[in-house]
Amino acid sequence: MTVNESFLTMDQTTGMFTRSSFEYLLKRKIALAEECAEDVGLLLLDPDDAGTISQMDETFAGFFLKEIAARLKGCLRAGDIVAHFEGSQFMVILDEVENHDAAPRVARKIIQVLSATYPFGEGGTELLCSVGIVRAAPFDADETELVARAQKALLSAKAEGGNQFHYFIDALDALTRR
Repeated sequence: MTVNESFLTMDQTTGMFTRSSFEYLLKRKIALAEECAEDVGLLLLDPDDAGTISQMDETFAGFFLKEIAARLKGCLRAGDIVAHFEGSQFMVILDEVENHDAAPRVARKIIQVLSATYPFGEGGTELLCSVGIVRAAPFDADETELVARAQKALLSAKAEGGNQFHYFIDALDALTRR
């Protein structure tokens, strides 16, 4: 999906799309998917110990989020869209998900790249990351429902210890560990 709308806003800290821009782009992706009879895929990611970031002073937390954003950009494929969703969370709209391995492959790469030591604090700061994945037919759910499903999958991954991804399976309306 090509993005060139001049009214979309970027987050000042991360240089990524804001949540409001993300919501617009997701609606657009769903409409395009309906036209092309394609599935829509989302990833919601969050550091497992997000409290570490929220307890930092604002400047230090900003540097941390910039570093996460820079590493995240290196994990994505051409056409994938990433936004700073809220707090320490980032959301990715996957460009193509017709291959069932596409979303888990991207999620594994994100976890591998983001789960590392960051050059902050004495001796660095270790960060682990979890990802919630949702894939759905465009007529199956609107953007609010897709985000809610991604949040459920993320919470499930964190509840089982973190540093992993969980996939929301809408056909079964259940979460399974992958």
